Amino acid sequence: MKPELRDYQHDGLTRVASAFAGGARRVVAVAPTGSGKGTMAASELARHSSAGERCLLLVHRREIVKDLAKRAAKATGKRVGVILPGERDDPKALIRIASVQSVVRRPATLAADFIIVDEAHHYAADEWGAVLAKYPTTPILGFTATPQRADGRALGDVFDSMVVVVGYATLIQSGHIVPCEVLRPPSYLGIDLAQDPLDAYMRYAMDQPALIFVRRVDEAKALYKRFLDAGIVAAVVHANTGASERDETLKRLADGRITVVINVFALTEGVDVSRVSTIVLARTCDHVSTYVQIVGRALRSHPGKTTARLLDLTGVSHKHGLPTDDREYSLAGSGMGPGNGGGGGPGEARVGKVLGLDLNSVAGELDAARKLRPDPKRLEWEGLAADVEAGRMTVATAVEQYRSSTGERPPWVNSLSRVAKLRERERIENLCRGTAMSDVFVAKQYEKLFGVQHVVDG
Repeated sequence: MKPELRDYQHDGLTRVASAFAGGARRVVAVAPTGSGKGTMAASELARHSSAGERCLLLVHRREIVKDLAKRAAKATGKRVGVILPGERDDPKALIRIASVQSVVRRPATLAADFIIVDEAHHYAADEWGAVLAKYPTTPILGFTATPQRADGRALGDVFDSMVVVVGYATLIQSGHIVPCEVLRPPSYLGIDLAQDPLDAYMRYAMDQPALIFVRRVDEAKALYKRFLDAGIVAAVVHANTGASERDETLKRLADGRITVVINVFALTEGVDVSRVSTIVLARTCDHVSTYVQIVGRALRSHPGKTTARLLDLTGVSHKHGLPTDDREYSLAGSGMGPGNGGGGGPGEARVGKVLGLDLNSVAGELDAARKLRPDPKRLEWEGLAADVEAGRMTVATAVEQYRSSTGERPPWVNSLSRVAKLRERERIENLCRGTAMSDVFVAKQYEKLFGVQHVVDG
C-alpha cells in the first residue's frame, strides 16, 4: 500500500530516485509548508520497505514520534517500530521511527538500509550530524522547507544533491496553501517595532486565530496579560514549556478555545494548526529560513480560509521578500535567496501583495523603547539558547557560535535550564565513554562551559 500522490509529489520523488540512481548518497528535497512532505515520506517508506529494505525515519520532536508511527502504519499497511524512551521498540519491523535525540543516546547503531530525516536543515548541527555520520554509505533523504542552517549557511556539507519539489505559486494555484497579505512599515526597522503587537492585532486581525512571535519570555508574559485584559483568550508558549502543556495549548488553539498564542522561539516549525490565519511578527529574523518557517505556520489551507495575513512589525519582509515568493535554492552559499517581492518585484503580483500601510511607531515613544532595548549580544545568545533548550544544538556549539560572532564567551550560559545542563553533561560523558578520559576530565570539560564542575539549577 502506498499513499496517493499529487502530480508534483510524484514528479519530485521521481527526481529524487534519479538523483540516487545517478550516484548521490544524500539528497535533500525542498518543499514549502503545506506541500505534503509527510505524504511523500510515507510513500518512500512504503516503496523501500516493500523491497525488503530496513527504513529509519528520524524526527526532531519527541512528541510527534508516536503520531507519525500511527500515520505511517496506516499509510503503508506495515508494522512500524517506535524508538523513544519508555516505548517498546519492534526491531523486526522494516519501518522504524525515532526521535533523533533517542538515536544520539543509543550506544549501538540502528540497522538501516534507507533513512529519511525530517526538518533536514537541523542535521548540520554537531550532535545531529554525528547521527548521520554513522551511516557513511546508507542512502539518506532529507525533507525541509528551508535548506539553510541556523547560522545562515547552506547544507552542502551534509547533502550532495538537492531536488526542489514544488514552489509556492503552484501550491497557491492548486489551493493547497493560501496567499499571504503583508502589512508592514515603509522600511526595515531592525529591532524597533512599527506598532504595539496588541494594537496591531486589534486593528488589523481582531478575532482571527493568530500566532504572535516575540523575542523574550518576560515580554510574552506581559503581552499575554494585556491580551487577557482586552478580553482576548490567549496563551504563552516558550522553549521551556513542557511538552504536554505545549500540545494542550495547540489543541485548544486548533479547536477554537484559544484565539492567540504568544510564543518565544518555540513554534517556528513543526506546528500544524491550519486554523491559524494571522502571524504577528514582533521580533527580528536574521536569516530568511527563520522568517519563512514562521510565516509558514499560517499558510495551510483550512475550510473558510482564503488568505493568510502577516503583520510584519519590524518590516523584515523588506529584507527577506514576501513569504510566498518562489526563491532560488542552493547547496552552496546561504542556501536560500531573499525572494523578489520585498522590493516590489514580479513575485508580488504573482503570489501575494503588500498593502502598504504606514504602521506607526510604538505609542510614539521610541526613545523610551530604545532605553529598554535589550543588548544585541544578549539577543544573539537568547536565539542560540532557544536552540539548545529545544535540543537542536549542543551547549558547546552555541558557545562557539556566540564566540565566533562576538569574540567573547557568553556570560549567560549558566542560566540555561537544568535539563539543558544535564543533556550537555550526558553528551560529554558519552564522548568520553570507552576512552581513557576520567570523571575528572568530564568535570573539567563541563566546568569550561558553565564555570562549575557539577550540574546545578540555572
